[in-house]
Amino acid sequence: MSQVTLNIPHAVPGQTILPILVLYNCALETSETYRTFIASAHNASLDPSLIAVYDNSQLRQVSLAEETHLFAYKHDPSNGGIAAAYNWTLDIAKSQSFSWLLLLDQDTSLPVTF
Repeated sequence: MSQVTLNIPHAVPGQTILPILVLYNCALETSETYRTFIASAHNASLDPSLIAVYDNSQLRQVSLAEETHLFAYKHDPSNGGIAAAYNWTLDIAKSQSFSWLLLLDQDTSLPVTF
């Protein structure tokens, strides 16, 4: 059974982009994308918790403590693939008035000035 968590009840005013990070057998804390996203957000004085994570791993890769610092999280041990992850996030983005999705996988490296 998959678990879905939304930690922020509505989009942040003025925020139009919702990043989605898709994980597969990679712990959140070891994801290059997540680490560089956090650094980039801090550099730009933005909220680093404004990211959705879709976990396609058979075993959950996000701890409960980490989950509380994410905009949205879903664990899908059936591995619905990238399309399932992006469609899930698109539904959230529409319901929360985001205009854009930023599609990321676990090993994308973002520059700190991103």
